[in-house]
Amino acid sequence: MKDLGPPTFCLGIEVNRLQDVSQTVDQVLDEAIAANEASAATIKNQAAQMADALKTKRFDLAELTTLGCIDVAWRN
Repeated sequence: MKDLGPPTFCLGIEVNRLQDVSQTVDQVLDEAIAANEASAATIKNQAAQMADALKTKRFDLAELTTLGCIDVAWRN
């Protein structure tokens, strides 16, 4: 904690303590904002991975359907 000189009082509360509380609130808010941004990035990444997985599954299903139709046509 920085030495801000002799304590100054406002409404009976030491101003140095108010500044400490203000800095703590700012730190908590900054950490919350950073956590939100990290969560948003993670969710965006997971959504992109899921979209890629779904595209792959659709391609695989289409390929399997085509192969199945060819197999059925060949057997008939």
